[in-house]
Amino acid sequence: MRIGILANARAGKGRAGPLVARVEALLRGHDVETHWVHQGEPWASSLPDRILVFGGDGTIHRALPLLSRVRTPFLPVPAGTENLLARQWKVNADPEEIADRAVRGPAVDIDGASCNSRLFILMASLGPDASVIHRLQAKRRARISHLTYVGPIAREALAPAIPTIRRRADGGGWSEPGRGVLIVANSPMYAMRANPCAEADMTDGALDALFMPCGSTTGVVRWAVRAARRRAWTHPRAAAARVSAIEVSHEGGTLRVQLDGEPAEASAALRLECLPRALRIIGEVGEGAT
Repeated sequence: MRIGILANARAGKGRAGPLVARVEALLRGHDVETHWVHQGEPWASSLPDRILVFGGDGTIHRALPLLSRVRTPFLPVPAGTENLLARQWKVNADPEEIADRAVRGPAVDIDGASCNSRLFILMASLGPDASVIHRLQAKRRARISHLTYVGPIAREALAPAIPTIRRRADGGGWSEPGRGVLIVANSPMYAMRANPCAEADMTDGALDALFMPCGSTTGVVRWAVRAARRRAWTHPRAAAARVSAIEVSHEGGTLRVQLDGEPAEASAALRLECLPRALRIIGEVGEGAT
């Protein structure tokens, strides 16, 4: 068996490097050949049988073009600041468990998603959380931690970016313009375990779209509390739907979007769609915890 290793050495304050070394040593005990994978690699010879991605959700996000192109089963190894995909599939940072799952874990077809053709795997959102990600990126100079978010969150709370948008799902009619937060989820996982789309399923061929109307920081906080209590999706003021695609427009300028916790290029119009069975992950169907 040949296993590819794709690692972000800077992720999680450098945690990835020592973990990779330990897992590689264990894999050699399984008579496994390891091969370092680089995102721009042309794959001149044969593909690895599996790929281990060491890092956080940002590392996986940047690897999606490669992972979707080769469709080699991959294991998200948690070594970053945020590890939502690994959490969903119950992957921890124990080297022996990682090595065992890399060799013996079953491969599962899962959905990907795209936003104006850029791939994502967890979620997209428009609103203050996306604005926080853009604020952070503008000031980012080195490795980040959860504390790095404190300043951008405080500044966002004082002047929240809550867009006025129109939505059209699956080719239907446009909604009336409304101010609020939009989340389009492929996974039930979200930062701080809020999980507003807690029933999202990465194997159902659809995305969960949730629009939460609000116009102030107080309104955003109320929705965050509802999400944490698993009440946002069913709240009477919310607009929730399971869709194959959704379009979003904003007449007042460009929209700040975050994809998998990474800033995306601002645009006045977005098309988000599900890409059924676009990826393969090492895990069990239904294993992910919400």
